[in-house]
Amino acid sequence: MKAFIAIMTILGLVAAARAQVAPEATSPTRLAISGTLSYSARYVQVAEFYNGGTSQLANVSGNFGYSTTSERHPTSVSLGAGDSWSLSGTGYNGGPYESLSLSQGFAGQHASLQLGDFVGYHKGVPFDETNPTLGTAEPILTLDTTMVNNGVTGTYSYKLGAFSTLSAGGAYSQVYYPDGGGVNTNSLMANAGLNRRLNARNSIFGEYSFSQYGYSGSDVSIDANTAVAGWQRTWTHKITTSVSAGPQWVTFNTSTPAPSTPPPSTSLPGFTGYSVNASVTDTSAVGAANLAYSHGVNSGGGYLNGAEVDAITVSFGRSFGRQVRSQFTIELAGGYRRTDALSSLASVNLPGGSQGDYDAKYGTAQVSRALGRLFSAYAGYTGTSQSSTSSASGGAPLAPLNGLFQTISFGIGFTPPQIHLRH
Repeated sequence: MKAFIAIMTILGLVAAARAQVAPEATSPTRLAISGTLSYSARYVQVAEFYNGGTSQLANVSGNFGYSTTSERHPTSVSLGAGDSWSLSGTGYNGGPYESLSLSQGFAGQHASLQLGDFVGYHKGVPFDETNPTLGTAEPILTLDTTMVNNGVTGTYSYKLGAFSTLSAGGAYSQVYYPDGGGVNTNSLMANAGLNRRLNARNSIFGEYSFSQYGYSGSDVSIDANTAVAGWQRTWTHKITTSVSAGPQWVTFNTSTPAPSTPPPSTSLPGFTGYSVNASVTDTSAVGAANLAYSHGVNSGGGYLNGAEVDAITVSFGRSFGRQVRSQFTIELAGGYRRTDALSSLASVNLPGGSQGDYDAKYGTAQVSRALGRLFSAYAGYTGTSQSSTSSASGGAPLAPLNGLFQTISFGIGFTPPQIHLRH
């Protein structure tokens, strides 16, 4: 109910703002801003199927966005909130969720700086009309787990000439589990790279990055140094490919005093792995399709103290009809993900007790139909199958999913046209 009241308040404020910008340009009450406002609301009913049981939930959500038209100082704000409650059965995804993202850019003739921040909270897997695959692409899918995350990013780029661009960036993020359903994790990242355009179709690039992962209650942290070289090619105006690969050096740091075993005096063996990212994108008249593969070390998804991950993802989307007010859209996505615990930590007693391997396969399908200028109808399906050798899995609350979890959802959305504000 609180989330619903908040959404209605946001919509009311936006409507008030729209009314204020309606007078002609000479009005003294005109807002001194230029930008675009967008907002939407949705009501969805969901059926969940897991371990032979069925539950039903209701969900209400809203999204609000604002972006400026400034080319030199672009600003954007995005706010999403919602609440789900159980109508019958267990309702693994019941609970509120909120997200806020901010972005500020500074663009000059040769240099640009982009700053961003994201804060999110959710219990279970939230439903987001702007991202039908939300939750299915998480490193390790959980049920009924409360998570708070915050991330800060910064990217700087400088044009060395007509064909070369130097870039550098950094990020810091925290993932916190208030109910103890995962391992509290903080991540630090810095990178620098150079991109060189060879011709109208081909570009090459190189990048070095450093990542560090730390865990609450653990004396062990992980450092990963990665150097990759890549190539991007535009084959036609509709087909683009990108591939990058390189070595990844992983080391472990142990602090004192340390409750874990082996003791701090015993160094943990590092190793040399590899990082790979490859993708192909096709935006033909049939629809927009993307296929991607990645391999490398990450923080562990909140249930492992570091992990080596292989991921394959595929997506497809197409809209039918030339009239926006009656357009029909279909979106499909699927993938496979293998998350392996780092073997160097097998003999170390770490917090969480969930070191193990995870295999996950997922698929989603969403169809929507515009019903005039303001409303749309929606139907969706999500299926995720996840298995693990971890002692923490089993599908119980506060544990990673182990089995097949499916949802079928139907809803109606309110998405009015964007509001354009002019200074």
